[in-house]
Amino acid sequence: MLPLNISVRGKAGPSWLIALRSKEQAAKLMNDVLKRFALGTLVNLDSYFYSNGGRSFVESLLEDPVGTYVKTLNVLPESMAKSVIRIALRSLGNFSVMELESALSSLKAGDPRPFLNLVFGTSE
Repeated sequence: MLPLNISVRGKAGPSWLIALRSKEQAAKLMNDVLKRFALGTLVNLDSYFYSNGGRSFVESLLEDPVGTYVKTLNVLPESMAKSVIRIALRSLGNFSVMELESALSSLKAGDPRPFLNLVFGTSE
């Protein structure tokens, strides 16, 4: 098997090369980077929401879904904001794509009911 080469920029200097010997090594590296990215995104959102309301992103999302969606657009592009909320909802259950997209579209339109229905099982 030929090595899979990926160029990665180092912190202080020129690019360096990692020779990956297998798909498993590539998958592990990619998963690790994606986890760090996701954690960094959540830290960024939490920082913004703590400084602007004294609550974490998730606390704010549960208390004021529409307002949190709108404020999240100050921090992230819309596609990323939707992805973060989609991931949060996926952690609560195996919702269909249609249910998730309906909840996101409703938040964008100012209606929290479909979102709250997915979170709490009712339209609080």
